[in-house]
Amino acid sequence: MKRDGSAEGNVTRLRTLLPDSLVESFDIFHKDDTAPIGGQRVIALLRRKFALTDLTDLVIDCSALSIGVCFSITKYCYEIAVAPRPAPLNVHVVVLDHPSTDGAFHAAHCGRPSSPHGFKGEWQLDKWSKAAKLWMPQLGRGKRAVLEEVHKFVTPHAVCPILPFPAVSPRSPDRLIEDYGELFHPSAWDVDSRDLIYAHEKSPLDLYRTILRIDDARQRVFAGTGGSQLILSPVGSKALALGMLMASLERGFAVVLVESLAYNPAPAVLEMTTIPRGELVHIWLHGEAYSAGSTGSGA
Repeated sequence: MKRDGSAEGNVTRLRTLLPDSLVESFDIFHKDDTAPIGGQRVIALLRRKFALTDLTDLVIDCSALSIGVCFSITKYCYEIAVAPRPAPLNVHVVVLDHPSTDGAFHAAHCGRPSSPHGFKGEWQLDKWSKAAKLWMPQLGRGKRAVLEEVHKFVTPHAVCPILPFPAVSPRSPDRLIEDYGELFHPSAWDVDSRDLIYAHEKSPLDLYRTILRIDDARQRVFAGTGGSQLILSPVGSKALALGMLMASLERGFAVVLVESLAYNPAPAVLEMTTIPRGELVHIWLHGEAYSAGSTGSGA
């Protein structure tokens, strides 16, 4: 497929492929103070324009969506699907994952940590004031400044960085450790090798299960001392971000990140004549794949 970088060109191709499609626009940031409002706006739009009553299958493509918008849409649709219905609604989440291409885009961030709509969790409530906070940031190239801001905002008691392994590029974990190594010192994040989490770059289920295991263990350990709270920060591979999404949907974990105002591609991306072939990652989030009356997540 020939590359056409314009949004108008993408919309034209989509309408050609899907003649009955409906294309809507909404603001991602507030015009006055650049506060991230994309999640609230897209949910309001879905409530007005999108009827799920007669659907059997719903596919949410997160490939070109920001994390905040993707997470908000998925939670809205998931909550509708798990509610009592005459017939099950199959909810699928897909992403075309190509980490090297994604990493070639430099994001200009709004500068303020926030949570996607519906993902604030309970870590800031008074009843959890004595809870042990574990921050689990997904490390990504060029995201160091963003994660430093999130760390200041969360002020966690412990940090478990997430690294992609196995990965398309076997050296990815080593490069990320080099990029973030100074932050692992006791004077910063206080991270050692036992705190690092390795998750398969193309398998959201791997990270999802790891997060739940860690939460189960911490709930037992901290039950008598104020409890435990997990805060997730998906800022790297989109496939791994979906693993965090699944865990948060199931356990109500807080998600904290910094939304991107704009994306600036590296010169090599602009010179591409064809779009690189990524790998399609598919999650069957809810529906007929699971036993009657149950909910779950699968891939």
